[in-house]
Amino acid sequence: MQQILAVLGRLFTLESPCLFYSGVWVCATVIWVLTVICALMSVWSRPFSRWRKTFWTALVVGVPLVGLAVYLPFSLGEELFPLLGIWRKPRG
Repeated sequence: MQQILAVLGRLFTLESPCLFYSGVWVCATVIWVLTVICALMSVWSRPFSRWRKTFWTALVVGVPLVGLAVYLPFSLGEELFPLLGIWRKPRG
């Protein structure tokens, strides 16, 4: 078991030479940009008010990881999380 942990410890470290290759950073950047674009397209396709769309856009772009994590329950829809309807004002 210690041999496996030693191998994994050598592979997954921040001191790995793989982090210094520009290709790793380019791929990570492309994946991040595509994720943010998908989140923004999801925000603007929802039937939110213009203020809420602007708020979610600012949150997703301005606070990168936290913004995406906070928007995740809203993007999955009410079918998966029926309790989200509690947070909305009743229509009528």
